[in-house]
Amino acid sequence: MSRGCGCPNHRWRSGVIEMTRTGGQGVGTTYRQVVAGPGSRRIDADVEITEFVPHQRIAFRTTKGLVRPTGTYDLRARDGSTELTFRVTVKLSGLKNLMAPWWGRP
Repeated sequence: MSRGCGCPNHRWRSGVIEMTRTGGQGVGTTYRQVVAGPGSRRIDADVEITEFVPHQRIAFRTTKGLVRPTGTYDLRARDGSTELTFRVTVKLSGLKNLMAPWWGRP
């Protein structure tokens, strides 16, 4: 049984429990996001869109949570479908380094 939010993001990020737009459109759009943490703990990980190029790129930064990753969704039309490349960057320091094995899971 999937514990995901049913949103499109859950298809490639199974740890997403909930994602709801809370404001804005394009750059500056904000989302309430809840992800699955260690021990099935729910962790708030709200995001803000920092770059929006229709049909090409969406970049974001995390504004809430223990770690604050940034990332991009790059889209490319290919053979009648869309190819998606998802990249995420997170800088861990101190005790947060202990979370690295958990953070790296799909």
